[in-house]
Amino acid sequence: MIDFVRSYHKNKVKFELWVLGTNKFDEITRINNVINASNDYPIRASVKGLTVEIDEYKAYINCWIKVFHNSLLTRAWLSTYNNIYYSQLCLSIDRTFPFMLNESETKVSQIQIGFSIPTNKVGCDIINKNILMFNYKYYNHNLIKSKKRVVKKFVYTNFHFTIYADKHNLSISNFIKIELKLIKSVEFRSKSGLLNINQLRNKELLELLFSLLLKRFKELTIVDSIENYNLFEDNDKKLMQEFMTHDYWNTLSEKYSRQTVSIKKKMFENLLDKYNLLSLSVEFENELKKQFNQFINN
Repeated sequence: MIDFVRSYHKNKVKFELWVLGTNKFDEITRINNVINASNDYPIRASVKGLTVEIDEYKAYINCWIKVFHNSLLTRAWLSTYNNIYYSQLCLSIDRTFPFMLNESETKVSQIQIGFSIPTNKVGCDIINKNILMFNYKYYNHNLIKSKKRVVKKFVYTNFHFTIYADKHNLSISNFIKIELKLIKSVEFRSKSGLLNINQLRNKELLELLFSLLLKRFKELTIVDSIENYNLFEDNDKKLMQEFMTHDYWNTLSEKYSRQTVSIKKKMFENLLDKYNLLSLSVEFENELKKQFNQFINN
């Protein structure tokens, strides 16, 4: 569930001196200023799955939980589409402490949560054809270009919501990964109480974080494949074809009032319900809940 955690160290000077003096990291680099023969910022240190970034003002610790888990253990290796379990998360958290000097002096500033879910169809096809919008806005298609994956990413000031699937690996083709990256602490601190990485052992807090993922997931518009528009009543057919057009919602919000837009959204939702086009959405929501239960109980 927890994919990534970014924390900052409250005592930047103390932490910087410790990083430069320790042998715990595989690599430590900093800029060498040739002109005045001094060492400048940023300072970077790393082990597999965990990096440290130190600039003139702050020190950050970034941990990719699954990568970090794989680098430290010889068994129970996790692939991209394997979901981590609660016990594995706790073990990974324990292993981060030696790289933080004092974890109680750190504070989480970003966190990414997500799950892989199995699908009955090829994941790439679902993303291309069935996952249409987030909060009635289309994805930022030019931000992500990948030869290996199909990606739809929805970028907002406080969070990023991403869905992706593998293009070529047949063994994982029937999976999609759903991720919510909370890039501003306002998105999670007041709602979950999360302060430092050690609190991620708290199951109640993890449930609150999962509720944030589920809330954002419900803002997706996921529509079942429409094989034959002739099954629609004439007026419904015309409306549905309008609603499924890429530029329709952007144009609507530019030209009409919020009330009109709200009415149109409700009409679209009623049509999806009327013609039973929400089965994929319901299936994915149930699968997310199932994956969370498996995570929290193992």
